Amino acid sequence: MLLDSFYNSGFRITKWLCVGLVLFTSQCWAFNVQTYVPHGELIGSFAGPQGWQGHITQNHKGIKVIVWEAPDGLVVVGKLLDSNARDLSVLAQRKYQTNEIALSVLSKIGVNSNSLSDATTKVTDVESSVYLELEKLDTKYYTTHYPPNVDPSSIKKQVYVFYDYECPYCAAALEQIEAAGLRAQFNWLPVAILGRSSATYGAGVLDGDVPIKQIANTKVLKHPQPTATSLEAVAHNTSLLKAMQKRAATPTFVYRAPSGNVSTLSGYDSSTNTALAQMLASE
Repeated sequence: MLLDSFYNSGFRITKWLCVGLVLFTSQCWAFNVQTYVPHGELIGSFAGPQGWQGHITQNHKGIKVIVWEAPDGLVVVGKLLDSNARDLSVLAQRKYQTNEIALSVLSKIGVNSNSLSDATTKVTDVESSVYLELEKLDTKYYTTHYPPNVDPSSIKKQVYVFYDYECPYCAAALEQIEAAGLRAQFNWLPVAILGRSSATYGAGVLDGDVPIKQIANTKVLKHPQPTATSLEAVAHNTSLLKAMQKRAATPTFVYRAPSGNVSTLSGYDSSTNTALAQMLASE
């Protein structure tokens, strides 16, 4: 609801202090765009000055607005001015071709930067580079699942999924994606971003000692003793995920369309399977 004023009338600026998992309802440790853009989506992110990050949001009408996130989690909806009163929001709007917004109320944040010279890398560029690394990975880095009752040789598309063994949304994703029968090869890559046992159990899956279908149910499992090779694989997977996201989120889906465009989708809720199907249908 915080961006309703942007998409209607009476533009205003709003600040919000992120409070960790309390805000996150469909993914683990991620910028939850729907907190700020009702029925919206996050379509890209870019690096700003001094650790700030710009998020490109889009609502159901196709209107794109930039939301700024500070290193400490403060979110600014509206104009961001640097210490020289330069409007970083306008620069970002022009660079990323989003809707320009005029605000009567301004907030001058102490950001020491005369330009967005640091904001040179679009998230899609990073995603493409990460995807190339994913394609090079040996199968020891992930667990592959196919839709049930389908000949694997008939599957031509593949999706890479970063998951944390302690993530309940990952558990729901694994179960419901299989039930949906999406025609793709899903490669599940364990990462360690949530808890002390994430790496241990994720590596245990790669070793074949822990069932992947018991994600987020570690209390009933025997604590594994993973190999060094599998622990290194989890660490490598985690570094790839963090290369794409300043604040790593699970589950995160990565897919490259026949056109070469790489798409990502983070979090999991009742709409995700539809979004994945649309992603797989993209050319």
